[in-house]
Amino acid sequence: MAEGGFLLLFCGKYSFPLVLTLVILWLAFIAVPAEQKGLLAFE
Repeated sequence: MAEGGFLLLFCGKYSFPLVLTLVILWLAFIAVPAEQKGLLAFE
């Protein structure tokens, strides 16, 4: 899972609360709407 490694690298450079906020925003505005439109398929 490349995303996990990227997040760990990101957390090493920036404060964890900031990273957590960015991840939540990404999920809320990108991942969830895309999945609802059928662009992403999480099995």
